[in-house]
Amino acid sequence: MADSYASVNEVERLVANVNEAANKFKHAAGGDANLARRNLHLETQRLLASLEEPNLEINAAVAVEVLKDLNIWSKFEGGKTISHAEIVDISGADEIMIIRIFRQLTAVGVLADIPGPGYALTPLGKPYLNPDHVSFNNFLLHDIVPTILAMPRTMAERGYKAPTKDSGTPFKWLHGEELWTWMGSHPDHVPDMIAGMRSHNAGNLSGDAYPFGKELAQLDIKDDEVAIVDIAGGQGHTMAELRQRYPEVKGRLIVQDLLSTFQAVSGPPPGVEFMPHDMFTPQPVKKAHVYLFPSHLPRLERQRLRHLCTTSCAIIKRAAEEQIVVGRSGLA
Repeated sequence: MADSYASVNEVERLVANVNEAANKFKHAAGGDANLARRNLHLETQRLLASLEEPNLEINAAVAVEVLKDLNIWSKFEGGKTISHAEIVDISGADEIMIIRIFRQLTAVGVLADIPGPGYALTPLGKPYLNPDHVSFNNFLLHDIVPTILAMPRTMAERGYKAPTKDSGTPFKWLHGEELWTWMGSHPDHVPDMIAGMRSHNAGNLSGDAYPFGKELAQLDIKDDEVAIVDIAGGQGHTMAELRQRYPEVKGRLIVQDLLSTFQAVSGPPPGVEFMPHDMFTPQPVKKAHVYLFPSHLPRLERQRLRHLCTTSCAIIKRAAEEQIVVGRSGLA
């Protein structure tokens, strides 16, 4: 993902497009003003999208999944252009349906119309060559968006009361259990979630985020000691990158998460250990040099956060004197 961001030249081009659209809007009148406003809004969206991880509107997200199901994304590898006729032939779909589906992605700047007619990836669309990112799109579409769409109803049913430990999150309101336990009973959904975590964490150990190599070298870690415990670390994507980027780091790298998360893969990455653990239960590893806490802690309901602190406060207190405690939000 890190090498798929829009280049400086592309961002500058998009800025120029925004300025041009703003100038046209400034001098437009009557019906032309409405058209100019919509065009300015579109160009601004494209600029913002170039500076963020791809995060599409629902209609575009649906189109992303349709292209995955039709095995179209890989056809764009190497900067190739795909003709409209070829897409119709590959998919067997009605031509009008292809036009409507691809129009969603050209509108948000993921694809570009090419004379012929045909389509090509833009810099904003290149991340979708990464199957992990397409999987993240699928995870949002199938597992997260339904929860969001149901919130007007589920909030009303609960009298607009804030989530608590007992009531759970909006996900539980809809599905009857929390995401992490629901994934355990729906293992076919786990790969998309984990792949998405991989795609959005790639490159997040850069030196300007946290100097792991430098800091760990100062701790004089022995080979048989636990260097890092990555709490709620998924399938070890962060620790795998750390092990690859800093092979000189000694000690064990332990990833903790629910058993269902680990069962979705054949085993841990090289040089990384898996340890099934619920972070709301007492921490079994007492003397790690570093504890890496998940970035969503500040968003936890207060009662659950308080409960987590009671299970980990002794470790955090000792860490202030002997260890390092890092929140993954510091890596993003």
